[in-house]
Amino acid sequence: MERMLLSGVWKLRGTDGKGAAIDIPVRVPGYVHRALEEKGLIPQMYWRDNAEKCQWPETKKWIFERTFIVPEECDLSRARLRFEGVDTFADILLNGQKIYTTGNAFLSFEVQAGSAIRHGENHLAVVFHPFLEMVKGKKEYPVAFGAWERAHIRRSQCTFYWDWVNRFVSAGICRDVYLEMPCEAEFDKVFAETVSICDTSAMLHVRIDTKNAKNTGCSFSVEIEDPQGNQVWEEHGRVFLHSMRLMAGVRKPQLWWPAGYGKQPLYKVTYRLFDRNGIEIDSRVQRIGIRTVAIETLRDLPGSEEEARSAEIRKISGVPQDIPLHPGESFALLVNGVRIFGKGGNWVPPSPFSDGTDDYRRLISMAAKAHLNLLRVWGGGVYEPDEFYELCDEMGVMLTHDFMLSCGTYPSDDEEFKDTLRREVYAQVARLRHHACIAFWSGNNENCDGYDWDDPNTRDINLVDEVFQPVIDQLDARRVFRPGNPYGGWHNDDPAVGECHNGWWWMEGAMNIEPDQFLVTSRFSAENPYAGYPMKSTLKKFLSEEDLACVEESPVAEYHIKNNPYFTEVLNWPSVHGRLIVNSEILLGKAEALSDRLYRYAYIEYEWARLVVEGVRKNKWYSSAIQFWMFNDCWPALSYSAVDFFGKPKGGWFAMKRACAPVAGTVHEIGGQLVLTCLNDSLKERRLTARVVKAQADTGKTEVILEKEFVSKANENVDIARLPLPEEKNALVFLDILEDGQRVDRARWHRRWLRDVEFMPAEVVYWVNWAEKTVSLHCTQGVAIGAAVDGEMIPEDGFIDLLPGETATIRFEELEGFDGVEVMLYQGAVIAE
Repeated sequence: MERMLLSGVWKLRGTDGKGAAIDIPVRVPGYVHRALEEKGLIPQMYWRDNAEKCQWPETKKWIFERTFIVPEECDLSRARLRFEGVDTFADILLNGQKIYTTGNAFLSFEVQAGSAIRHGENHLAVVFHPFLEMVKGKKEYPVAFGAWERAHIRRSQCTFYWDWVNRFVSAGICRDVYLEMPCEAEFDKVFAETVSICDTSAMLHVRIDTKNAKNTGCSFSVEIEDPQGNQVWEEHGRVFLHSMRLMAGVRKPQLWWPAGYGKQPLYKVTYRLFDRNGIEIDSRVQRIGIRTVAIETLRDLPGSEEEARSAEIRKISGVPQDIPLHPGESFALLVNGVRIFGKGGNWVPPSPFSDGTDDYRRLISMAAKAHLNLLRVWGGGVYEPDEFYELCDEMGVMLTHDFMLSCGTYPSDDEEFKDTLRREVYAQVARLRHHACIAFWSGNNENCDGYDWDDPNTRDINLVDEVFQPVIDQLDARRVFRPGNPYGGWHNDDPAVGECHNGWWWMEGAMNIEPDQFLVTSRFSAENPYAGYPMKSTLKKFLSEEDLACVEESPVAEYHIKNNPYFTEVLNWPSVHGRLIVNSEILLGKAEALSDRLYRYAYIEYEWARLVVEGVRKNKWYSSAIQFWMFNDCWPALSYSAVDFFGKPKGGWFAMKRACAPVAGTVHEIGGQLVLTCLNDSLKERRLTARVVKAQADTGKTEVILEKEFVSKANENVDIARLPLPEEKNALVFLDILEDGQRVDRARWHRRWLRDVEFMPAEVVYWVNWAEKTVSLHCTQGVAIGAAVDGEMIPEDGFIDLLPGETATIRFEELEGFDGVEVMLYQGAVIAE
């Protein structure tokens, strides 16, 4: 098949807010807003509250256009245009003739050029119509955050405004465009999946769907190569069915594992189609991982420890105690028959303009570097480009994947809506089903929340019967499908059953929470929110000095953190920003200097994430996953992400890197004792050493109170020791876990919160090795808590604790604009050597 890429620089035509003509270049894939910003026709969208001045483009008609040349030798009889994505309502015109109308940004489509195409110069135009005009007169369904129109528009839902991102509704060609000259026969869909694995082999199901190839003399071949490039299976023959099913046996398979549990070998599957003369006319290549995925659901046994825990968390979480409840039930991912402890976050679009140009490699690499193995593609965003899923396959980052419906009621009684949704789901499942990284599908985000799992009044529940389940049964029947996320138990958000969206950050107890509550955890936390500022170097990219001077009361700062009005207007809670500040003061105490306040508003995310991960992992396997809200961000914000909009780590990322490591330690106060636990989420048994140091925060004095060798069994927790509580009010207890003499983790305990501990001022001296790109920190006095570095760089570690006399060296990657390093500390002074 001949193919010509038509992406690149196009022309954008339209009018501005005053009716003046606009005629500027635009990149394809690309969006109107980005082109306008580049030419200075709208202000910098993310600076302060400039986004309010960038709303007018969504009300206008826009035309993307270009010319292209078709050589005289090309056969135009089967010429077609292929659009991988158009956002959203547009007419496609070729040489002035309308050949297609589209209205779903999540659907790729092919358009037969027919008589409209010609040899020589051709003119292609995509004419976008304003969103609101296209839904005028339609029923106003109730949705979160008030933008009723989004229920009718199949594009990224969060960009209509969410409680953490501003409204950015833009028109654009969001994926590549091609002119194709297909042969008479071609592939339709190809797919290879793991059926079973045993000691000696793996059996794969290979499916080949073709167009116009049956009984025409066409033949096919399928070749499977192992990760080293060796052929391990091959089949060829005549195309005798439109849809052919083959079984492939692979000897001694190299299994794909999530990060931390093993390697991620990928097999290459090459499909070729030949005409009656043996000439190759089409081909496809996919990389697959040989693995099986299932979900283990075991009900709590009567009188068991699990049953008691389920009752406790239900009581604390407000689940009614006077109604019949579904028994508590585990929810654990099984990969290759092995329980996997899920650690990760929620993935949102990395930009309001989803044109596939974001730095996916950096973001997925940062997930892997933080020992994360489980992201959730959230249902208010987009289906990401192929690169995203390929990187997750390569790096062992599993995905739980929503379909793109979120927080609202949709027109599920409208046949036109159901038809476009059905085609969308069909196309996306067919595109993505071969990826090893996808663990299970979910029908939506929170549309089932608030209803019991069997409630016939659940919003849009008919879509399960009429859209999702039939498509998945046809295309991807071996993969688990969940009607929604969360799903299971009371009101489909039961912490004792299935996935749950929970966390102390959201709950009324967030204002007076005690440390032991972090040990009361749900079975599978699919959303567990925390909040914290990005580092100061990032704040300066979108907030002015004036905004930062009194950031707690700045309306512009509030603008960049947003809020859910339900919490403030119904529950009478502070805003998200207010709770961030209050929680920071509760855990860390109040600071006077601006630099200290900004530091603590970032550090609070580290402390919160650390406590959550340690509590959840301590409860393995009652709890089996933690997915923070959220991993990345959609615009410059002060709130939930572990990685900020500019791809730099926040406090949550540093905490996850430490607490999500395959081997980590915890120290918890339980029953009047300190319980020291080693957490092992790897499939390797380890011989380790525990060293326990007691430090006096008010004097800096330290002493080793325990040194003990122990065995950490594979994929299990082990309690190392139980120690009496220190008598001293200001005692800090550090658990260092060593392997072959090298420290692999350090956990910390103190009474209640850091604000309750009296510290003598610590002193940290630092120096930078510019050649090796490292920052070294040396604690000369006191106990240094939360030492962090900042600047236009990506440090590999942050918010670390140092005992007197200890030195830590942090490597970093310089970013554009790097001009030095700033070092910060919880309490004390930092001195440049």
